[in-house]
Amino acid sequence: DAAFARKKCNEFIRDELSAARIYNLAAQRALTDGEVELATQRYTLAMKFLGRALHTMQDATSPAHQGTQDWDNSWSPKAIVKKVGHAVQEMSYPPAGSNERKQLEGATDWGFDLFKSAKLTDIERMTFIDEHGRLALPKEYTASAAQRQGQAAGAAASASWKDARQRV
Repeated sequence: DAAFARKKCNEFIRDELSAARIYNLAAQRALTDGEVELATQRYTLAMKFLGRALHTMQDATSPAHQGTQDWDNSWSPKAIVKKVGHAVQEMSYPPAGSNERKQLEGATDWGFDLFKSAKLTDIERMTFIDEHGRLALPKEYTASAAQRQGQAAGAAASASWKDARQRV
């Protein structure tokens, strides 16, 4: 059932991002305490969980993953043909400026931003996969990466200018 699959996918992304945040914070604490080996182990786990969350979010932007689909883990001839077709659809990076590329890069940036700074309680309430089986990408992540970087730089410059004016 598609609704159940979306529910499980949302839970998976939430759980993986939350685990990534927890291990990253634990790595930072260990590093502060001078426990470099422990920090490295925890950071490695954080990256593992982040990678799994990002992969799932990125997959939700791919035409090969449109909608919620069943995945056949068997190696029957029918399953092999399906897996090859799936792989062929994902063999190239989306062209610059395309909606697919904006979605893919937006998914990556959104996931990484959540990893860096989101509160766990916020992640637990988020919906990542919408009713159509696509990534519910926030509007601010739908611009191209270059546009988002330009907007961030403009906002930073504007804040600096405002701060400078207030000091005068």
